[in-house]
Amino acid sequence: MIDIPPSTHNYSWLEQPHGTPYNSTVYLLQVTFMYLPSFYSCSYCHENFHFPFNTLSYHHKGGGPLPSTVRSEDFLEIPKRPAWCKVCNSLTLVEDILPLQDFENAYGAIRAGKSIEYPLHCRGKDAAEQIATCKALLEWRMNRIRPARALCCGGTQFLWMDTLQPLRRHADCEYGFIDPVWYIGSFCGYAHGIHSPADYRVYDPEGELVGNLTWFNQEAGSWALQELRYAPTLDWD
Repeated sequence: MIDIPPSTHNYSWLEQPHGTPYNSTVYLLQVTFMYLPSFYSCSYCHENFHFPFNTLSYHHKGGGPLPSTVRSEDFLEIPKRPAWCKVCNSLTLVEDILPLQDFENAYGAIRAGKSIEYPLHCRGKDAAEQIATCKALLEWRMNRIRPARALCCGGTQFLWMDTLQPLRRHADCEYGFIDPVWYIGSFCGYAHGIHSPADYRVYDPEGELVGNLTWFNQEAGSWALQELRYAPTLDWD
């Protein structure tokens, strides 16, 4: 069993911004929330463990320095899985990178008109968009060198949280175990990046944190990008 300590992180980013209703472009970027747990909770004392940063994040398609303004089509949303980072000692997201053959099989299936669940969910997208996205993900996987990284610090020391075993015991609770909690349903709210910063993390193709999407310009269809890097750490590998 794995001991998980009590939560000590600040989750102010969970507060919903207020203002204008969702712009359609921004809204389409929100759909991945339904596939990840909303948070984790102790089965006995009910202490909650939230992700320490916004679970919506993107990998930039190109390499090199990024400009201060970028467009949504410049990014890919790659598969992610919940995990416990041993370096940060907190809940996090980790890149879900299966072997290249899985990406090739998915691309072949989607071109044949079949539905797939990895590396992208097909629901709500037209066929041309599905094929283009799957092709971009295949190209990304073909060029990827590094193994999957925790998106909180870039490390590789983590434990998956979405497996049935082992049980994850709450360290400060005699009887509790850490279980996922989902909130599933429709959402009527306001677009992140319109009246408050979106705080969507941006990574390069190798999983290195390079920036943070803050404000969305609806007229130009572009995002303001703020430089952001992983905090200096010891060698996690």
